[in-house]
Amino acid sequence: GRDLREVIATGIARESATVARERGAADGALKWMRILWLGVAATIALAAVLLANYFTRALRKPLDNLSQGALALERGELNHRIEVRGSDEFSAAARSLNSMATELAAHRQREAKTRHELEELVNARTAELQSALESMQDMDSRRRQLFADISHELRTPLNLVVGLSSILLHEEGETGAALPPALLADLERIYANAQHL
Repeated sequence: GRDLREVIATGIARESATVARERGAADGALKWMRILWLGVAATIALAAVLLANYFTRALRKPLDNLSQGALALERGELNHRIEVRGSDEFSAAARSLNSMATELAAHRQREAKTRHELEELVNARTAELQSALESMQDMDSRRRQLFADISHELRTPLNLVVGLSSILLHEEGETGAALPPALLADLERIYANAQHL
């Protein structure tokens, strides 16, 4: 005995309430899902930023160590060694730079030793040459003294021979005393040779 319209209206109202309730529940679930997804996305973004920061620091420290080691080598600090940790590429590069610094230090020591030995040889050779020069200067001085002495020792008797032979030849012409021709020829030859000497 109820009117069909009422039954249909009540059914529609009940269904509308159910749909509204279900729609509200779905909207609430979607809202929670949206919040959950935003939270997960924010967490993932934060984790990505933290991991990027960690990896940046993890990469920067070995790169800074390598850079400082290279700058130390550039400044000539061959005793500087880069700290080696692990067995990654950075550690291999650090070991390579450390061994290069060791080799350069050894090469520098060998070079300094060779230079020192060479300087000692040059100093010894210079001393020998200086001694030889002094010896030659002494010999030259003695040679000059010898020639001066010889010249003096020869000049005195030669002057006497020239003077006497000149006097004898001159007197022979003034006095008119005749010397034997052989003696006169010998006296002229003595005079000429003494002047030549």
